[in-house]
Amino acid sequence: MKKIALFAAMLTIMFAAIESTLHAQCPVPVDFPGQPFIAGGQPIQWTDPCGCVITVHWCWRTVLQNGIPVYYDVEITSIESDCPAGVSPCASVDEIADVAFRTIVAVVNPWNAVVPCCPESNDYWRFFGAGCLSQWWYDPLNNIYRRDDCGGNACWQILHVCWNCEGGIGGQEDLQITETFQATGVCDEFYVTPYSTTVPCISQCE
Repeated sequence: MKKIALFAAMLTIMFAAIESTLHAQCPVPVDFPGQPFIAGGQPIQWTDPCGCVITVHWCWRTVLQNGIPVYYDVEITSIESDCPAGVSPCASVDEIADVAFRTIVAVVNPWNAVVPCCPESNDYWRFFGAGCLSQWWYDPLNNIYRRDDCGGNACWQILHVCWNCEGGIGGQEDLQITETFQATGVCDEFYVTPYSTTVPCISQCE
């Protein structure tokens, strides 16, 4: 997940109590199956500098061991846009996902997690992914961008999160995020969509 603090600072983040025509269901966790993902409630929605209304659906969970949090997991399940030519001319899907994650952590924070000032970091966050996922692809029937599990074992993207506290904590653009991976599994080459088209599969462990 790449840092895009300048892009994030340009966006006006707001929450929208809207009903989506479709959004992907929460994934089945590959570890701690007794602690399932929870739908994130209101989707995150903002209007970007190009005037596109972006809507992100997401899921989350807290993994407990002996009653103590060991992981804060989050997954973005679908991205919608009212721009007909794609998500947005102003940002890639990965950039949009990054802004959404920062907003989930900095503003929503359903885990009630404590984020320290850098250089200390909270290393509990995991961005859920199967061993490999399809590239983001456009679902024309439902007007959303989505990615799907290509099969294989899990791979967790471990996010090390802290506040850049110099000058005060102002918003989600002040989060500093670095990443490492827990790699398992071999990625399939292609995913066949419900429309019988194929998109490449991408390892989440790189």
